[in-house]
Amino acid sequence: MIRFFKWVKNNPNRAMFLVPILLVAGISISHVVTWYDIANPISWAIYLSIAIEVAAITALIAATNKVKGGVWFMFGLVTFIQMLGNIFYSYKEIDASGELFISWIELTGPVWEMFGSDISDIPTMKRYLAFLEGGLLPVISLTSLHFFVKYQKEEEEEVEATSEEDVHNLADDESKESFEKVVEEKKKKLEEDKRVFEPLLRSLYSVDDDEGAQIQSGEILPTYVEFREKVDSKFTDDNIKMFLTLCNYLHITELSDNVRKSKADYNSALIILSKYLTLEVVADDELENSEKPNNKISKNKDWWSTSKSKKNKL
Repeated sequence: MIRFFKWVKNNPNRAMFLVPILLVAGISISHVVTWYDIANPISWAIYLSIAIEVAAITALIAATNKVKGGVWFMFGLVTFIQMLGNIFYSYKEIDASGELFISWIELTGPVWEMFGSDISDIPTMKRYLAFLEGGLLPVISLTSLHFFVKYQKEEEEEVEATSEEDVHNLADDESKESFEKVVEEKKKKLEEDKRVFEPLLRSLYSVDDDEGAQIQSGEILPTYVEFREKVDSKFTDDNIKMFLTLCNYLHITELSDNVRKSKADYNSALIILSKYLTLEVVADDELENSEKPNNKISKNKDWWSTSKSKKNKL
């Protein structure tokens, strides 16, 4: 019982549809007893009337929980019995000589005459009134049940839509987090490569030599063996091979007849390598101007176009 009142408190709108259903069930118990009393002892009539109302409530619960297998047929059958009981009880209780009934005939007489009924036919007038007063009660109950079930479906669809939206939002958040994670990992990898490749580039162009000489564009570079002996032992063979391959790819160097030559001076090579490792871009003209002293390089242009154009010319 506590759970029921708690449910009513949490679902006030939906609980309103239960009110006419339960009231009609209570009223129909007494009405159907009179109908069953025609062919049964009064004790049996009471039992049968209660059984019909319990069957109606059971059908209501089954329909609410979407139980299949003739639920609506059962509810329609008990509703029909309720209609019979209510109509019969109302017909029996009508006082044909009473002031209320006579006033009803005087008010609605023209309507019944339109249907070809004689308002002086008291039994017929009693049937009409009994149907309106007793027969429509189960119809109201059935209609309330329909809205009760439909309201539940709308709530479930709303909850399902909300759940789907939450799932999509969660998926978007996860995708965003996954993308950000990939970007962070890529940045971390580039930083690691930068700590390896920039010192190797300095060694390749003899920037760290005591004489201070720098290899210029078009000059011959050390062979792999010479370069291996020249660089710090902390750099592995894989580091060196990857660095030299990258230099060829970025057109910093070129390998012809087993001779490696520079295609850019150290400043240009450093810019190209730095832009590659930071995923930034630089323009063709500014890359060319970088070979000239005292020229500042913009960090918002595309150096890839230089590499691509040179590659296409080759």
